[in-house]
Amino acid sequence: GRGAHEHRARLRWRRGLVWAGLFAAAAVAASQARPLDGYPVGGYGAALFSIGAAAFAAPALVLAANYFTRAVTRRRVASLLAGRSLTASLSRSSVVVAALATAIAMMASVGIMVGSFRETVALWLDVQLRADFYVRTSGRSAAGQFPALADGAVAALQSIPGVAAVDAFHGTELHFRGERSTLGSGNLEIVRRYGRLRFIAGENRDAILRSLPGRDRAIVSEPFALRNSIHAGDRLTIPIGAHTVVLTVAGIYYDYSSSQGYVILDNSTLLRYLPNQPATNAAVYLAPGADRAAVLRALRLRTAAYGVSIAPNSELRRASIEIFDRTFAITWALEAVAILVAMLGAANSLLALVLDRRRELGLLRFLGASSGQVRGMILTEAAFLGLLAALLGLALGLALSLLLIYVVNRQSFGWTIQFHLPGGLLAGAVLLVWVVTVIAGLYPARVASRMNPIEVIQEE
Repeated sequence: GRGAHEHRARLRWRRGLVWAGLFAAAAVAASQARPLDGYPVGGYGAALFSIGAAAFAAPALVLAANYFTRAVTRRRVASLLAGRSLTASLSRSSVVVAALATAIAMMASVGIMVGSFRETVALWLDVQLRADFYVRTSGRSAAGQFPALADGAVAALQSIPGVAAVDAFHGTELHFRGERSTLGSGNLEIVRRYGRLRFIAGENRDAILRSLPGRDRAIVSEPFALRNSIHAGDRLTIPIGAHTVVLTVAGIYYDYSSSQGYVILDNSTLLRYLPNQPATNAAVYLAPGADRAAVLRALRLRTAAYGVSIAPNSELRRASIEIFDRTFAITWALEAVAILVAMLGAANSLLALVLDRRRELGLLRFLGASSGQVRGMILTEAAFLGLLAALLGLALGLALSLLLIYVVNRQSFGWTIQFHLPGGLLAGAVLLVWVVTVIAGLYPARVASRMNPIEVIQEE
């Protein structure tokens, strides 16, 4: 019968822990797998194994929580009965905990991933956008297109009082190993003096940038390096105009602007092979103490005839963050849906538990338990289940977020996101889910408290 089934479930919690350990080990192994045709299949498999590990660990968590909270729960009849009821129906209660924990984990992992990505982009923008103004041709241009600045535009920028340096960037399309990316060049001495370009750990920024001018050396973005399995010191054979050039990779830098990647040379190198390659945009650095507003007016007046668009640094940063937030706005809607689904699932599961325990609840009422005590017992069970699901869901969510950041995103797009734990957001979201779980227990509690004990005993 059901009692024998629940007794066997309580005896098998150690077996569940063993399976949880095996699934966790399988998740770690799968996360090390290389992408398959560019898809992070191993990362997806590791996520499924992680969810399986959490599900197998749920019965042991319910039993452990009941054991360690006895000193507190025994002070009130409703909480004592609630704890014992959850362990008595372990096969059902552990499924509720696992299902609710999975919903919380999905919410937490996506929240951590998006929060980490936002913090990383904000840091990258601070590093990348060091110039005071950025100049490009006016009008729209599609991805992969590099409209040239008009002849004389860069010289006009350099002639304006208050301008300390102008870094003219030359961009062009590059096909490497059948994939499209970008070949570009800039004045890397200006980048070294004014910029904060970040290279992957252990690479000397100043030494790398000093080694580029006048030599067949390049720096590549992290997505390009990961997509093509390239490391610092490797040699690249690429076409530049009519020439086939062998470049030495001097370093790999962090970049989040393109998943296709960049190969960057110094202007002196690119223009040696492509002397007529026009500049496609420019970064303008002001001298210390220069009046930004006055220089901006002068820039616009002096370049009016060249058909260019001038964007201040702060405007680009603000627009970039706004675009990021709009892009991921749907994510927060999906988070709300996950909370709603979790609430409905918890309510449905608690109601099923109540209906399955009609005899037990009827007997309690028959022996003198008030409807308020029965209602309190069911709500305590809901709170207990919500708390256990939150703990398990946070642990699982942390594991899934690490997979999303360091496996799925890295293998899909080629960039490394810096991990950032949005503590306040997570705490608020988990508290909300817990409150929602307790609210979800109101209807099952009402059904349980309104059972007629005489009818239930007679049915048995």
